[in-house]
This record gives sequence, C-alpha cells and structure tokens, in this order.
Amino acid sequence: MAKLNVVIPVADVEVRGEDGKSVKYRKVDRRAQAGDIVKALCVGGDITEGAFYEVVRDVAGHVCFVDDVGDERPYQLKHCAENYEVYEKVTEPAQTPAATYREVDRKALKGERIRIVDPIMAIDYALGDEFEALSVGSDGDVHITDNVGSHNCVYRSEYVVLEPIEKPALPSQPKRLKVGDYAKVVIGDTRYNNAIPEGAVVEIIEDDHGDIPFKMRSLVDREERWARLEDVVRATDEEAAAKDAPDPRNKFAVGDKVRLISGGGTAGLNGYYNGKVYEVLSPKSPYGNEKVQITGGDLQTAYAKPDQLVKVSAEELAEIERKELCAQFAVGDTVKLTVPDGETPRYKWGNVENGAIGTVRIVSGTEVYVDFPAQRYWTADPTELTKLSAEEISQHEDEKRWAAIGRKVNEFKAGDLVKIESSDGYNGIVGDVRDIGERYLGVLDTNGAYRGPRKSTAKLIVPVEQRFDLADAA
Repeated sequence: MAKLNVVIPVADVEVRGEDGKSVKYRKVDRRAQAGDIVKALCVGGDITEGAFYEVVRDVAGHVCFVDDVGDERPYQLKHCAENYEVYEKVTEPAQTPAATYREVDRKALKGERIRIVDPIMAIDYALGDEFEALSVGSDGDVHITDNVGSHNCVYRSEYVVLEPIEKPALPSQPKRLKVGDYAKVVIGDTRYNNAIPEGAVVEIIEDDHGDIPFKMRSLVDREERWARLEDVVRATDEEAAAKDAPDPRNKFAVGDKVRLISGGGTAGLNGYYNGKVYEVLSPKSPYGNEKVQITGGDLQTAYAKPDQLVKVSAEELAEIERKELCAQFAVGDTVKLTVPDGETPRYKWGNVENGAIGTVRIVSGTEVYVDFPAQRYWTADPTELTKLSAEEISQHEDEKRWAAIGRKVNEFKAGDLVKIESSDGYNGIVGDVRDIGERYLGVLDTNGAYRGPRKSTAKLIVPVEQRFDLADAA
C-alpha cells in the first residue's frame, strides 16, 4: 500500500486561571518562549511526566519553567528541549490584512522586522529566521529575542530589513518614558551587581538616548541602575503610589527573631528552611536588593523578602527557648534548683527549697519533672534547673555522707579512723586521728608511727562515734 499523507489535527489545551477564565494554548513545533506552556514528556527530578508548566524568564533573562518544588529550570528548555512539547497562547486573528514584505539591505530601526541572510555567530538563530529589532546600536547591530527566548545580538552584516509593501495600520506605540516618570522593572538586568529586582517600581532620573538609555532609582532603597528600553514599562497610578508607601523592612530591627515562612532553600536562602527561626542581621540588605539580611542558618547569612518573614513574639520565643533547654536534660540527670534570688518558680515552691538537688524523672515538652528529697515529681521550668557535672555530683555525695553523721565535709574528730590517698609517701596509710590542724592531721598508723598527712588527702573510714573497738577499750 502506498504511504498515506495524513494530516494530524492541532492539539489545543485550555488553562483555567484563579479567576475562572480559560486561556487556550496550541501545540507548536519550535523552542519554548516566555509566555508559552510546556508539557513534560518524561519524569525528572521534581518534574512530573504529563504535567504542564508555565514558561517564564529567570533573573538572568533565560527562558525557564518553575518545577514542582519551586526551582527554576532553564537547563531543561535549552539542552533537553526534545523532552517537552511546546504550546503557545492562541490569539484572536489580526483584523488588519497580512503585510507583504520586501528585503532591504540597510540599518534597522527599533521595532522593525529583520531576516537573517548571512549568519556569522549563529547562536540560537539560523539562516532565514526572522526577528523583531528590540534595540539598535549606532553601528547597526540589532538586539533580539532569539529562538530559545534569550537576549541576543545580530551583526549588521547578518541581516536585511523586511519593509512592508502594503503596510497595515500599526497599533499606537506607547509614549517613551521621560525623566521624572515612574516605571516598573519587567526584566531585572543581572549584568550589573545589585540589580534592581523584577517588579520593583522606579523613577526615571536620566535619559542619555543610548543603547541603555534610562538611569532609574528604586523607590524603596534609592539604589540607582541603568536600564534598556525593554527592561521597564510605564507604572500604573497604583504602582507609582508606592513612592509614598513605607518601606516594609522598617518593621524589622537588628537582633529581631524572625520565622522564615516561604522561599527556604531557594536562591539567596540556601541553607535556610521554612518554619525555622533566625536572627535579623540587617533590616536593609547592604546589597540594595530590597531584602532583609538574616543569620543563623547553615550558611553565615541569607537574604529574604519582608513578606517571607514574620517576627517571633516574646512569648513564642520563650516557648522555643524552653523546648531547646528541655532537650539538654535526660532522665537520670542530677540537677540543682537554681531560681534567681527574689523570684518564684513557675509552678511555685511546693515542699522544695532553692538549691535542692534531685534526679530527673520525666522530660516533656517545656517541662522537667524532678525527684527531690522533699518532694517527688516536682514540676520545673527548664530555666530553673542546672545540670550538675560529674565532679559536682561527687561533691554532693560527699556532702550527703558527712551530713548523715552530723558534720560538714572533712570535719574530722580525734579518734576517727582514716585512710590516706595521696601521691606522696603517706599514700595507703591507715590510722587514728590524734591531732587536727588547719591544713594537716596528726595520724597514728597501725604500726604505731605518727604521721602528718594533708587533711585534703584523708578519707574517713569509720567516725569515732561508731568505733566499737574504742568503746570496748573504754
């Protein structure tokens, strides 16, 4: 059978917006451009097979889409285009008749259409491609949006101008911005450090009529940058009113504790996570990007928009600190009640006195339950407890043993049986205490020799009150 010439019908899809209105898109055989939607033909990291994604530009002006977790993906559309179907927005047919063009070898004017006739660089454009001249240099070189949606430059020798033979009525062109006008940034120009971000409202303060004619000043932080014609559009009355609006960053102060509520893990906030609490390092970023500088994450600093942060109240912060303190305690820890002088414990004193030493029995949320000698399961705020070190615990045990016989630590009496534990020649001696000095003891050892060890090296074996051998001798 002969090969059939089959016509495949166009594939239309409709996208319904939040306002309930539908926009129709039609499948096309070309690279994606900003304003299109794409359909993923295979699964990828954070990309769902069969799902549609809106095509936008990233901060560098590259065509990209935002994946399932909010990351921008310019690489996929530039280097893996075969994995995506492209759909362009279906527009109403033009009411003016189609124009017939003739090729003219001359320098183009802004807004005219050009055709590539002698490609030299040929980066993302080819012989026969047609583009609109977005801006034109003094040497005739033309700036265009190329086949992958990126800004590109075509040399004068590479193109001819397409002049309409029957020129249809053109829509009125927007009036050129002038000094003193307010504009909105639609392309954040990342060719310069500290670019004024996309969406910012600016004032035009200079126009030199060059390739990058407008000098603009941010209404938020007064940063000044240069912009191309296509980087800005005239601001609406509502947008221009932003000049009188207070800077949203003014509600933050150095040292404020803030919770990150969105944007965690994205550019500028890598190592910082939604829901976590951080500290304001500077309410106004030193880099002029209308953001708040914060610290306390995996990286030393990060930058968040004001609407990505909420201040943490003193009550909430205290609750967080109590939970963090509770995490330092474990069942079995020996702790001391250390309430500041003149203050009362969060849950009152009960039968316990300040300075009491007990054992942790339960750690729960923001509370610690302690067994003290005078009261079991005493409820404590973690700020009221001090965890004792091994040395402090040993000292406490000594105090309990001496207190059991009615004495203070190392309060020796004549007749006590002691053992010397030292690094000198007295080590290991056992004997009766005969004399008690301020720093030394007089001890008669089992061989009848009189010794003078330091008091701090003597360990009580049997107090005189419990010496049955002395009682029998008496």
